[in-house]
Amino acid sequence: MNHTVINQIFPVIVPQIAAANTRNKALDIFDCMGGAAMSDPQWIADGCHPNAAGYKALAGCFQAALGL
Repeated sequence: MNHTVINQIFPVIVPQIAAANTRNKALDIFDCMGGAAMSDPQWIADGCHPNAAGYKALAGCFQAALGL
């Protein structure tokens, strides 16, 4: 896991990949979960993976992104 890749490279290339994908819309889960600032670090169990509260927040991000 590399914070530079996660916080600086992925946020640039993922939208580029999404723009090239004409069949599906990309869901912005990164910003919903706090982005590079990680506004809610209590959602993370081990510095990388969500804990129970993080998975609940992640599910809420998917619901919001899908308009549910």
